[in-house]
Amino acid sequence: MKHLSSIILMFLISIQYSNAQRIKIDSTIIKQERAAASFKANISDHIAGKVILNPELSELHATLEFNFNNTEKKDTLRFFLHNQLKIHKLTGNNIRSYELTKATNMFGMDEIPFTNFLEIVPKDPNSHLVFKLEYSGRITEGQIIFGPDAFSSDWVELSLGSAWFPFYTDMNKKYTHSLEIEIPKAYSVTGIGKAKKINANTWLITSNRPNLDLIIVASKDLVFEKKESDYGLTELFYTTDRDKNRIDFILEKAGAIQSFYNNTFAKDNKIYYQKIVFPPDRNRAKAEGYSRNPFIMLNHDNSVDHLNIFMFIAHEIAHFWWNKGNSQTKDNFINESLAEYSYLLVLRELYGIEAYNKVIQTKKKKLLEKKLPSITKLSQFPNLNYPLVYVKGPLLLSDLETKIGYKNMIKLLQKSINCTSLDEFLNVLKAQEGEEIYNWFYNEL
Repeated sequence: MKHLSSIILMFLISIQYSNAQRIKIDSTIIKQERAAASFKANISDHIAGKVILNPELSELHATLEFNFNNTEKKDTLRFFLHNQLKIHKLTGNNIRSYELTKATNMFGMDEIPFTNFLEIVPKDPNSHLVFKLEYSGRITEGQIIFGPDAFSSDWVELSLGSAWFPFYTDMNKKYTHSLEIEIPKAYSVTGIGKAKKINANTWLITSNRPNLDLIIVASKDLVFEKKESDYGLTELFYTTDRDKNRIDFILEKAGAIQSFYNNTFAKDNKIYYQKIVFPPDRNRAKAEGYSRNPFIMLNHDNSVDHLNIFMFIAHEIAHFWWNKGNSQTKDNFINESLAEYSYLLVLRELYGIEAYNKVIQTKKKKLLEKKLPSITKLSQFPNLNYPLVYVKGPLLLSDLETKIGYKNMIKLLQKSINCTSLDEFLNVLKAQEGEEIYNWFYNEL
């Protein structure tokens, strides 16, 4: 009986601990949501409306209201929008005119396939802009240019990659959003933010965290699992054709990666919740992924090994913090080089120095394949974006760590976490390490 009492006591203690941990996580997430909501209130950038999807025909009809804070006081606001989407109505008290033209001279392309510019001229650039936009059309599999998005009866994945909604061409505008999604009742829906089914064929997706993207994911075969511990909560959405061992691996490693970043360079900027979507195997020519804090999309075929998946997860989670640079300029170093270096740090932590050195050597071989210009000239060589910021940048950061030591490198990352440009990062480096290290690093860029 005494032994039984001890077991019951231990069980009750474990429940109390589990509940305490859950309360801690929930409380932290609520605080982050409130902070994000407060941020929303300050900038007032918000998108709300209804989207009707017909996956069988790849058709959509959207009515969206944009609350747009024109902080740069521009005379003309330019957005990307898929060229198969017809505008039925665009109204607003401060709208002088609007026009659809072919999207050109962006991302190193003279003309961007399947994409228009939506150019809106406000009557008064100094006034707040609220406008309502109604549009519809079809986006088929062969009409997506920016990434792995899809719109079919089997899998719906709509984001800025498919240009299904107007997104700001400067890539520096972030919105909160509230989207009502109407879709046949056989489909389940998720996206950035909280997704909730409100009736048989309608879902509500809301996010109080500003983001540059509006992502809608839907499938007849969409299930999810979650894993929580003292580091936070990970939710993983996937289709049932995926291997269960791989699902367990992603859940386990995503949590460990998030914990490492939170406790290493993000101590005052911790993130306790992340959502990962793992689509069906679409036999893509290459593995791809993208990150929209705190949302990650992974796209891999079944041949990709676990260590390769770990690389993608670690890189994309790192973007929760390293995401503030202009991706079309040298400031993409802030996004991609620091995210890739973060992956190298957690790889070394979880898999050891041998795995780390193997990746370093692979990158060094790639670096020798061609003579590269300085990262500071990235905007002049957009076709060299990958070798410059995914290869040269993280290798240089690794060399910097060797020069200044691990502890000083982590201090540098902690101080740089809110940098929006390479110049800001260099200023932080100079202030911490002095003129000599700064000059060496700048010359190596």
